[in-house]
Amino acid sequence: MTDREIVNLFEQNHPSSLEQMQALGLNPVYIAHGGNRQVYRLGQSLVVKIGREYEGKYLQTVNEIRAIQKIHQSPRLEKYHKHVLPLFYGNAETGIIVTKYYPGEVKASDEGKFQNLMDSLQSIGVQDLFYANFRQDADGTLVAIDLGFYTDEEEL
Repeated sequence: MTDREIVNLFEQNHPSSLEQMQALGLNPVYIAHGGNRQVYRLGQSLVVKIGREYEGKYLQTVNEIRAIQKIHQSPRLEKYHKHVLPLFYGNAETGIIVTKYYPGEVKASDEGKFQNLMDSLQSIGVQDLFYANFRQDADGTLVAIDLGFYTDEEEL
């Protein structure tokens, strides 16, 4: 199944659980988890983030969708576009995000590689960043893969 076909399945069916994804013929493979969600690989180049509901909402998913959209849609923030994961599918009501898979890990000892980018992202409202929130693209570009703590202090 191609990436486009996978994204189409999400757009048409809006699955909200692993079981629903599997019923659509997808085979999510567990990668990692954080305090508010779990991440699974889909195919060769996609991941699905499954949020945890808190008081009837998926706050981290909502924040991440808003941050990705605002950064990618703002010409003023064009310099960040290559450093922020793309949003292929996002559903704030189900807590689901589908985005690109980035295999290149950044280690805590590589702090110098991401400190400037981290400081710069924090200046536009992306908070709670640390080395595990970054990966490297195939060309070595640093990409922030978790923007779930975004504050809209500044109108982007």
